[in-house]
Amino acid sequence: MTLTGSPNPAKVGEAVTLTATITGNSPSGTVTFKSASTTLGTVTLSGGVATLTTSFASAGNRSLTASYGGDATNTASTSAVLRLPVNKTASAITVTAMPNPVVVDQTVTLKATVTGNAPSGTVTFKSASTILGTAPLSAGEATLTASFASVGNRPITASYGGDTSNTDSVFHVLATSSR
Repeated sequence: MTLTGSPNPAKVGEAVTLTATITGNSPSGTVTFKSASTTLGTVTLSGGVATLTTSFASAGNRSLTASYGGDATNTASTSAVLRLPVNKTASAITVTAMPNPVVVDQTVTLKATVTGNAPSGTVTFKSASTILGTAPLSAGEATLTASFASVGNRPITASYGGDTSNTDSVFHVLATSSR
């Protein structure tokens, strides 16, 4: 029996197709696919091939196997371990400021949008090297209000630290100005 996986490596949340191929005398029955001791699914053979499409919710290295129970003319067998690295999804972040420009001491709403695989965690907003605050992500968005006590252009940076499924990302630079 052979076991293959595609794509290899994979990304968190990406569909991975596992294919077990059994050689023998018209093998029939089922193949059970596992990630370590966790059963991913059991599939009926067709023409000596069983295919399962799955995905993984977190990053890490997976050890996958396929087990064939055998039939009246073929013995049971288990594949060699297939190593499948599952990498974090690349995240991206964008920031908007409303209103922009603002007047001195007027409240400006900074909104960061993080894309990726259901990103979670927080976004930190800075003006130059000054931390304006940290806001939690909800449905991929984080919002923070701020105001500026003096006239001038403000470079705004938003940083996302990543999570178990997504890489970190930084947005440079949204310029806000107060007058």
